[in-house]
Amino acid sequence: MLLTLYYVAATWVQSWRLSAMRARITQLLGCQGSLVLYKEPPADPSEVQGPLMLGVSSSCCTNRADARVGDLLLYADGKRACSVFPEQHVDVSRWISFRSEGGAFPIEMRGQGAELRDDQRFHVLVEADYLHATSVRDSNYCQLEQFGTLRVWQAGDVFRLILETDVEHLTTLGSRFMTGTLSIDDGMELVRIQSIKVEGRPCLMLHTESIPVTRSPARQGEEAAQRSPGEWRVGVQMSPVQWRSHLELLQSFTQAAKRVTCGEEQVLVGGHTSAALVAGTQPLGLHSPTVIAVPEAAGPHEEKSIDSFYSLTEEMDDEMPTKNGPSPIPEEEQPASPRESKSSDSFCSLGSASTVSVTSHCKVPPRQVRAFSSSASTKPPNVLVYSESSVALDNARTVLHATLQPDRYTIYPVSQGALLQAPWAEHTALLVVCGSLAAALAPAVLGFLLRGGRVLCLCSDLLSVMLPAFHTAEVRERELVRFSYARWHQVRLLHHIFCYQASPARSRFSPKEAQQPPTSVQVQDAEGHAHTLRVQVLGAEETWHTPSLLLASVSGGEGCVVFSQVHLEVDPAEYDAEESNTARLEILADLLSTHLGLVCSTRVELPAYTPGYFLGRHEAKLQFLVSLKSRLEHDNTLQLTRLSLQFCTAKGVESPRATAALLPILVHACPTNFSTIEYFDSLQSEVLGRLVIFSQVMSSSMDVLTGARLQHGLAVVPCVQTRGAGRGDNVWLSPEGCAMFSLQLHLPLASYLGQHISLLQHVVALALVTSVCGLPGYDALDLRLKWPNDVYAGSSAKLGGLVVHTVLEGATAVCNVGLGVNLDNRTPTTCINEMVAQLDGCPPPLSRERLLALTFTQLEVLLNAVQTGQVQHVLDQYYSFWLHTDAEITVVGPRGSSQKATVIGVDDFGFLKVRGQDGAIFSVHPDGNSFDMLQGLVAPTIK
Repeated sequence: MLLTLYYVAATWVQSWRLSAMRARITQLLGCQGSLVLYKEPPADPSEVQGPLMLGVSSSCCTNRADARVGDLLLYADGKRACSVFPEQHVDVSRWISFRSEGGAFPIEMRGQGAELRDDQRFHVLVEADYLHATSVRDSNYCQLEQFGTLRVWQAGDVFRLILETDVEHLTTLGSRFMTGTLSIDDGMELVRIQSIKVEGRPCLMLHTESIPVTRSPARQGEEAAQRSPGEWRVGVQMSPVQWRSHLELLQSFTQAAKRVTCGEEQVLVGGHTSAALVAGTQPLGLHSPTVIAVPEAAGPHEEKSIDSFYSLTEEMDDEMPTKNGPSPIPEEEQPASPRESKSSDSFCSLGSASTVSVTSHCKVPPRQVRAFSSSASTKPPNVLVYSESSVALDNARTVLHATLQPDRYTIYPVSQGALLQAPWAEHTALLVVCGSLAAALAPAVLGFLLRGGRVLCLCSDLLSVMLPAFHTAEVRERELVRFSYARWHQVRLLHHIFCYQASPARSRFSPKEAQQPPTSVQVQDAEGHAHTLRVQVLGAEETWHTPSLLLASVSGGEGCVVFSQVHLEVDPAEYDAEESNTARLEILADLLSTHLGLVCSTRVELPAYTPGYFLGRHEAKLQFLVSLKSRLEHDNTLQLTRLSLQFCTAKGVESPRATAALLPILVHACPTNFSTIEYFDSLQSEVLGRLVIFSQVMSSSMDVLTGARLQHGLAVVPCVQTRGAGRGDNVWLSPEGCAMFSLQLHLPLASYLGQHISLLQHVVALALVTSVCGLPGYDALDLRLKWPNDVYAGSSAKLGGLVVHTVLEGATAVCNVGLGVNLDNRTPTTCINEMVAQLDGCPPPLSRERLLALTFTQLEVLLNAVQTGQVQHVLDQYYSFWLHTDAEITVVGPRGSSQKATVIGVDDFGFLKVRGQDGAIFSVHPDGNSFDMLQGLVAPTIK
């Protein structure tokens, strides 16, 4: 009887689990994300930076670098189930189509796959470890045709195939993968199942009848044919020679597919076969259109809503069987709490959003603040550099860093895709184009110019687009030519291959063709409207007096572009050791300041790196060093990913010189420029910030924490950073006067924050503003939070931001939080103490030590509140600093359709929650652009 009850309970729980997983898959696939189930690889901290976690998405995904983990859905027995955004793509041009009739190659398959629902088809990537396969068919064998149709395959570092399946079959396959070991063909263990979107045309196999049969003959006999589908080939072993030949054959086909994509019409595979591969003619599509429908659960008069991707483990907490016994059967079904209530009527066909404002879904008393007035810019302006040449890109960035005023501009490389799609123009002070420009980019650059943008073209063919009336002629490539500009005369620099007008040196041009450049030209914008560009010659080559520097300004507007046919980005030392670099830098600085409106200055030398100081209670410091003992080298050096830390414990001994790669840390000394008394007197936390590594000048505080699990609550505080890290590839300007820290947090994956890591950045930002505004006399300070990770002065100027990198180690999420906020530096925007000076009552300015101590104290309070179930209380505080109120977003669908939606708050994972025009509530997440996360928000595409 007891066994019967156990069986009933276990069956009920398993059925419930499948139902929950099925609903999650349906929801996630409709929200333009990917479901990833994978076996945890060996720990490699350098591969995971989190929320950008490269180890989660497959290495074959073309947009793997953009993958952000939404949340951890399930973690069990070394396997993880995650949601990843955006949806991951795989290019199958180098893959090979399966034969529709089945067979034994590349893996054994029995013809057609499972019967799938036409309205729920999608593609799934399956990876198996074939290099370490046992060549033995055992009871773990999984016949994939039972779960869908095998479409394409390749054999690289792992054996990969793409399966066309549906929600029901993926639910079953995923459940079996997470709860046991599955293998295909001769003991190849499955290590990954991931929903994807495919692109490209796979290769086709010809003359497949010549592929040698590497299976044992017994497998092809009647005994195998008599097996049931579930027993297909179980228990049969391939000989070592057969297995080795089979692996070589798989790899030969994959290599041949690469040659096909390089342009060869037909490639013989070789390796004891006359089979061949040819390029495919049809893209890999679905046999039926995909329409993922979210099940309707709300009644006709109920509010339409759908929460973001809640954790499967949370749903199962009360229902999962324990290791020691069955899960109890609930006596009575309890009504769901508001957070657990999940319903949805419909999703709109949504994609990316433009401008965004946010409004809270809860009633929060308005804060009484003093309006802050400042003439500062909203954000540090960007200088974007585009080049198809990595050498030219590096040269341009180097010379711009050497010319522009330090800590005023952020200099980014920009890709073709970002220029075409990302919202880059609004905060761009200058666009630099080096060399060739793709034709597709010309309209975007021209539009930026006509709207008032500034452009610097260094030896770029953009000239023919902007100034089509100009004649061009070839000169000797990379020729040293003397030219003059303003007060600089006879400057000898490297010229480009083009001149701006016909050169008398070329006989094919008649003297009549040589003419002075026109003083104006007409150009048309994307709508066909005509605009006039005024043209001025700034500098000319000395021999034939052809223009070397041109300025084109938009008539009646602020836009202007400087064309330079002189390689101002190249140091003369690269081609002539005798030439001075001074004139080049001075000319570039004059062009940037006089004609393009940027602020330049003589570049001072970078500040010298300084040693660090280990601050905290003596016992706590010693305990920390003891915990590191097994990882320290003989000289007390800890090797990290980007930096080495050397703990100097000897008193009276001179420490090694600090460099960008080495940070000596003095254990028994105190700094003169950081008040430990004020800091620890203000610090009321129990753990956070109790141990501090302080340095006047370091590369980046995040480098001190990256690559090692150190200690929960350890803080790193610099005064100046030489390469501050922002979100993604962004740069964080780190001038003196900016309050900065990095903090390592260890969050159990079983905790609320462990399952909602993306919410952490909001909690940290809230801790900063509440720690300041909670002080007597500072409560009217108009500090605001802009989703997702920016701190603003009112609604006008950015004060700071933060970044969170996460590494999953076993059952713990190691989160490195980096935060910087302008405290005393009024450039490049404004600072907190400038705001404090405008408050009534004249409260004193905040010191760096007090601000950091208060932030750590408040953060510990907020983290404890979230982890103990007081999430709504924390969100209520967050909404009281909400930057945007009662505004709308425009959501643009993948086919160009758009719809207005109102932002009503954040969901359980910190993503924006919005209400569509039809009343449906859904979550949106960023599209990965590096310029403004509030522009380009992605929402579900669901019917």
